[in-house]
Amino acid sequence: MPPVHGRLLAGRYQLMDRSEDLAAPRRLAAVDSATGLRVVLEALPLPEVVSAELLDEGPDTVYGLAAEEAASLSGPAARAVGRATRAAAAVPVHPRLLQDYEAFHQDGYLWVAGEYLPGVPLARLLERGPLPVHRAAEIAGDLLGALQVVHAAGLVHGNITPETVLVCEDGAAMLGGLGTGAAQEALCDGLVGEPPGLGLTPGADWTLARQRARDSRAELAGPRAERWAPEQVGPPGDDRGPQQRRPLPGEPVGPAADCWALGVLLFRVLTGRAPFPEEGIGVLFDAVRAGRRPSAASCGVLRPLVEELLHPDPAARPAPALVRQRLSELLTRAPEPYDPDTAGVAALLPAVRPAGTVERHRRRVGLPRPHPDHPHGPPRHARRGLRPRTLGPLLVGGVVLVLLLVLVVTALLAG
Repeated sequence: MPPVHGRLLAGRYQLMDRSEDLAAPRRLAAVDSATGLRVVLEALPLPEVVSAELLDEGPDTVYGLAAEEAASLSGPAARAVGRATRAAAAVPVHPRLLQDYEAFHQDGYLWVAGEYLPGVPLARLLERGPLPVHRAAEIAGDLLGALQVVHAAGLVHGNITPETVLVCEDGAAMLGGLGTGAAQEALCDGLVGEPPGLGLTPGADWTLARQRARDSRAELAGPRAERWAPEQVGPPGDDRGPQQRRPLPGEPVGPAADCWALGVLLFRVLTGRAPFPEEGIGVLFDAVRAGRRPSAASCGVLRPLVEELLHPDPAARPAPALVRQRLSELLTRAPEPYDPDTAGVAALLPAVRPAGTVERHRRRVGLPRPHPDHPHGPPRHARRGLRPRTLGPLLVGGVVLVLLLVLVVTALLAG
């Protein structure tokens, strides 16, 4: 468990007394003493082999975000800090992407300090049951906007789960976890030899090094179906002797893996369960390899899209831009009025806060304004004007007001 109760991390982050999310004890709220802003600290427990490596450097070794410093460091933990640093720097500010500020390792954990916004993880909302199909489409549309920016930067997010999706007070969905996902990938690669790049696995063949990196990733990521597309699972272990062992064919990991994750997330949001068993990593791997999953009939009108996103061949999955277009067409035909789950989000927040959009909150704390092409606020499907049931009282009130004015004018003329 990460240290709590007022500890100061990296010489600037004062941990608050409570966990930011009780369902995720490694997501902690803190205050940046250098700026006075509230931040979120995500903690990744370092593998034992990495933690032992840090003993020679002392228990409180801290590495900041500066790219030139990260590039000069060695060791898996240092490379993970550098990978998280470069990933955060490579992606421009986007209104649906949570920002990462700094990465460091301390006390046997790798920490990523990121943006705080009022809201709750999607996982908390799903504890109440599946979401309506149009609400799920809104959330997916928000995430796709963030993913397109990540992919344009040459990265694969690789960490899309209900825990890394934040649903804000105004109903907007924000994608987080980019820095922690990049750090995890670097830790896995660093234990067997780090490949080049920030988030793309070079080559397609399943070499022994790639299989070992997958096994290390399984220890860190666990049996979460969103994080294991078929090209990330790969073939079963190779039992041949060292002299006979040859690389097994496979597929490279690219943006299509994030499309798979979105398909799993949509299935989970719409049905209340994962499309593949998550009792253990071996059970999950076997089911993904064999394509064993329940019918997507419960996904309603999103069934065809979910099935395409869960296609075993990454080349057959639709691109994020096409998925976003199809979701937009669905939301355009959605019935009105429709209430988003903003009331549910507000009920789960630890304290009552003034109402306001995420954009206003970001401006208030001094963060960059969103691009005008991507205005922040409630999803289009959630916006609406006057409801039909409010027009009647307004009309009656208007008629009464006109009659009163006529009586007053008549009385004045008569007097």
